[in-house]
Amino acid sequence: MRSNQDEPIESNKECCADGCPMHASLNPSTSGGSGWVCIFHFGKDKTQWARITGELHRLSYIVKCMRLIRATHGTPKWIEVAKDCQKELRVNQKSDLINKPKETAKQWAERLEKELSTACLPQEQAPIQGM
Repeated sequence: MRSNQDEPIESNKECCADGCPMHASLNPSTSGGSGWVCIFHFGKDKTQWARITGELHRLSYIVKCMRLIRATHGTPKWIEVAKDCQKELRVNQKSDLINKPKETAKQWAERLEKELSTACLPQEQAPIQGM
């Protein structure tokens, strides 16, 4: 039984969206069968899955940092991991995503998750001129 309901469960299942780098945590089926997906693919039309997976790969450094923060916070590796993530975000010109003063590890990971969620939203297509 989990003692802290605020901490995410790290799943060993992979998201069933082809090539997705995330762990699966949700199942759209009410019977609990196969088809487990990550939070980014859950509830999205399957025609959007390839685009979403592509965004997660494009932003793989954020995916990596988010997962490492959640997995190592409170362990002896935490300080080193936090520094590595800060460096990775700077290298990728995303210094705005570095942890803020007084921000908890959970809040930092949630902010990274929100960045990924925003990137995975459907993109509006501009209308074709002259049509």
